[in-house]
Amino acid sequence: MFNRQRLFHSKSAKLALAAIIGFSFFMIAIPGAGATGYSFTDSLRAFFSVGYGLTSGTTVKQGVATAPAEDFSNPDVSTTFVISQAYGGGGGTTGTYMHDYVELKNISSGPQSLSGLVLMYGSAAGQFGSTSTNIYALANVTVGPGKYYLVQLSNPGTGGTALPVPPDEITTNLNMSGTNGKVALVTSSFPGNTCGSTAAPCPLPNANIIDLVAWGTANNAEGGAATNGGASLTSVQGNVRKNNGCADTDNNDADFDIITGPIPRNTGSQAIGCDGGPTPTPTATGSTTPTPTPTPTGSPTPPPTISGVVISQVYGGGGNTGAPLTNDFVELYNPGTTAVTLDGGSIQYSSATGSAWSNITPLTGTIQPGGYFLVQQGGGANGGPLPTPDIIGMINMGSTAGKVALVNDITALTGACPTGAPIVDLVGYGVTANCFEGTGPAPAPSNTTSDHRGDNGCIDTNNNAGDFAIFDPAPRNSS
Repeated sequence: MFNRQRLFHSKSAKLALAAIIGFSFFMIAIPGAGATGYSFTDSLRAFFSVGYGLTSGTTVKQGVATAPAEDFSNPDVSTTFVISQAYGGGGGTTGTYMHDYVELKNISSGPQSLSGLVLMYGSAAGQFGSTSTNIYALANVTVGPGKYYLVQLSNPGTGGTALPVPPDEITTNLNMSGTNGKVALVTSSFPGNTCGSTAAPCPLPNANIIDLVAWGTANNAEGGAATNGGASLTSVQGNVRKNNGCADTDNNDADFDIITGPIPRNTGSQAIGCDGGPTPTPTATGSTTPTPTPTPTGSPTPPPTISGVVISQVYGGGGNTGAPLTNDFVELYNPGTTAVTLDGGSIQYSSATGSAWSNITPLTGTIQPGGYFLVQQGGGANGGPLPTPDIIGMINMGSTAGKVALVNDITALTGACPTGAPIVDLVGYGVTANCFEGTGPAPAPSNTTSDHRGDNGCIDTNNNAGDFAIFDPAPRNSS
C-alpha cells in the first residue's frame, strides 16, 4: 500500500509525473485488487493516495477502497465464555466415554447468550472447520453467570459409557481426536477452512475467536503452548481448565490440567463464579458476597440442601467374575414427603482404609418423595446392564469393602473418617472399613451381592451395622 507521506511532497511534482506516465497507468491496480472498472483517474488517485487516503490495513476490492471491517458481533471477546473442558476420546473402542464433548463456562458476572456462536474443530495440523462436519452452530440459549454448558459431540463409540450428566446440546458433528487436536469457540463471522493449519495458522488474538484450546502435538495453541506440554493425550484423558474453569492466561498449557476420566458439567451443575463474577457457594458464616442466583431479598444463595436423603444400596462388584451386573452403583432414597434437589451435591468414595476422597461424582436432578435415584459407577466386562441410571459416574468401588458418602457439595472430603455438615449420609461396608456410622460397618458384600438398607431404604438408625443387610443387587432408579 502507498502512503501519501512517503513520496512526492509537492502537487507540481505529482502533476508532472502524471503527464509522463499518461495512459500507461490506465489499468494499473493496487496490489491485490482487480482492475475491472478501475479508471485512469482512479489509478492516479490510488497511486498518489489522492482522495482515498489509503493507509495500512485498508482493503481494496474491485478497485474500490474500503475501510477495514469492524466486528460488532462480540464486543466482549474472552470475557464471556471459555472452553472449560475438551474431551476427544469418545467415538472409539477405548475411551472413558462413548462421546466426545466440549464444556463451556460463562466466566462473566451476568447471563450470556450463545446465539451466533459456533464450535469449530481442527486436526493437529489442519484448518479449523475444514469440513461441514467440523462445524457446529450453537443454539440460542442463555447461560447464567458461573454456569457450565455441555455439548455432546461425535457419533457414539463402542468403548466407554454415556456422559455422566445429561448434555445441554447434542450433535454428531466434531469427531475430535483424543490424542492431538484443537477446538475453537468462534463467532458466526469466522469463516471455516481459512486458517489453523501449519502453513496458515489463525492469528491470535482474533476478534472472532472467543476461545481456543489445542492439545497434544496440535499447532495454533493459545500462548503457542498446547496442553500436556505438547505430548499426546490418551483416549481416557481430557483437558480440564484449572480453577473450576476460571483460569485464563491465554496459554493453553498453563491453563489446563490433563485429567484421566474427566467429569463434565452441565447447566444443572453448581455455578462457580470467577474473578469479577458470582462467587461459589457462600460459607456458613453468612458471607454477603453476591452469588449467581440471589434470592428476592438480595441475600446469598444458600448451599445445596439434600437433607433427609439416604444411601439405600451399595454394590461394588460390577463387571467382576460372576457379577450379575456390568457396573457398580450407589442407590439413593428419599424417605421424606417433599421432593429434594440433588444439584450441587456429590457421591464421594474412598477405599476401606484410605483417607483420599478424590473419587467424586457430581449430582444433578431431583429425587421425589418415596423415590429412588440410581448413580451408576465404574464396571467391567461381566454381567448385564443396570436399569437406566439417573447419573453416570466413573468410580471403581471395592467389591467387598469401601466407604461411600452422600455430600452436600462437590468439594472432596478429607481424612480417613470425615465428619461435619457437608456429609448427608455415609456408609462404610466390609470388615476392613475404618469409617462408618454407629457401632460398625455394613456387612461385606461380594461380586454377586450388595448392601441393602432395611425396609426398602426406610431404616435409618445411624448405625451401618444394623441398618444394612446382604441381598442380591436390585438397583432402582427414579422411574
